[in-house]
Amino acid sequence: MRGLVYKEYLAMRGRYILAALGAVLALFTAARLALPGADKVAGAIESKAVRDGQAHDYYLLAVVAVLLGIFFAVLPVLLKIITDGGRRRKERAYTMALPLPADSTVKAKYIAFAAVIGTFFAVYAAMAGVYFIGAGKNAATDKIVTVLHMFPFLIAAVLLVAAIDMFAYLGLGKKGGDILMLLLLAPIALVLVWYLFFGNLSGDRDFSFIAWWRSHKTALRLIGYGLLAVNIALYYASYRAVRRLELRRMAETDD
Repeated sequence: MRGLVYKEYLAMRGRYILAALGAVLALFTAARLALPGADKVAGAIESKAVRDGQAHDYYLLAVVAVLLGIFFAVLPVLLKIITDGGRRRKERAYTMALPLPADSTVKAKYIAFAAVIGTFFAVYAAMAGVYFIGAGKNAATDKIVTVLHMFPFLIAAVLLVAAIDMFAYLGLGKKGGDILMLLLLAPIALVLVWYLFFGNLSGDRDFSFIAWWRSHKTALRLIGYGLLAVNIALYYASYRAVRRLELRRMAETDD
């Protein structure tokens, strides 16, 4: 079983992802030590050193933001690899030839994906911790704190997307998965298009997400942890559903 999990981990380029994240963390640590931050004091005349320190915090904030963007861009690629139909047929034949439980490949996929996601968020949390070494009290630091508080929402969102995608393509196959994803994504796209054309975009310019988050942070944290628990359960339910369908397919193949 561990061999199958490692095989899926390698298929998703897990070793390269881990090496890349480790290198980014090391470089980020060196940059933080070389570029100390500075506090923002309202109404005070700031020296060049203070201005430079605040700029350092914004530079490092940009690195953290770019890394998060890259992760969400790579996420569909990881899901595509793990749900590839050609690989699944080979894996099914491989599993049937060995004394392994019939659902081993399905379980390995869900465990390996969760391991990659956990690795990324662990490194991301470590980068946030490194950021606070020498960071100043300014808007950039406030944004990092807000992102950390949003972790339950981010992890919950990733698990929800993975649960739906893996059920669609592992459980229903390529055609069934495409139909299900179209049915789910089309309404979202229509809502976004409607908002872009008919929404009150001018009123959004005065909206401050950080100020809004601070005013509702206790309720939002509770909602975030609640959503995380629900989506962990959905991820497990997705595994159980795909497992049941896979066992049925294998039984039909044996017949």
